[in-house]
Amino acid sequence: MMMFYGPLKRRETYESRPGDSGFYTYGHYRSVIAEDCKFRCVYCDCHEDCVGGREAMEMDHFRPWNKVFGILAEKKFEHLVNEPTNLVHACGVCNGFKWAHWPTENPVLEYDHEKGWIDPFKECRADFLRVQNDGTLIDRKAPAKYQIKKLRLNRPLLKRLREYQIIIAKVERIEKPKWQALIERNPGSAHAQTAAFALTLLGAFRRFLNVNATGE
Repeated sequence: MMMFYGPLKRRETYESRPGDSGFYTYGHYRSVIAEDCKFRCVYCDCHEDCVGGREAMEMDHFRPWNKVFGILAEKKFEHLVNEPTNLVHACGVCNGFKWAHWPTENPVLEYDHEKGWIDPFKECRADFLRVQNDGTLIDRKAPAKYQIKKLRLNRPLLKRLREYQIIIAKVERIEKPKWQALIERNPGSAHAQTAAFALTLLGAFRRFLNVNATGE
């Protein structure tokens, strides 16, 4: 499995209003959109628990309903304001930076050869974005460089959380089997107790970072 930017898939249908089959106002879908996005910000990939919980998260209109186009200032996405398939789970910081921007100035194209947004349900984000060992997010191809810069995806907190996640994955792969073997061979010994404590700490960090949602 991918450690970062794992694949996302929307549910087949979203609840509609009885009678007219229209959608509820977009706030109605907050919980199911969060679930579809695996409770992570689709832009920085942080789990909501790492950035302040659900209260720190917002629903972003991927195609901003209030974006205006051309000299006539047409709102070409206004009809999508309550459309669940236009909603994504985003942390408040990323959503604040994205806001009503649609960089291509073309309502059809999410991105061009340089600028734009990566649609998390249409594209494999890991094809565009790569995380280095120190937690720095770098681009693989356009428009990732634009998205990284525009949304400040290398904010200090994000880099640190990614670095911790990489370290935890390495510890689980290399050290965890040794600790488990030590406990099995010498149960009750001082070394076994230290190993058990290390496993407890590892599990706590793992749960905090929600490594199990994206671990290798």
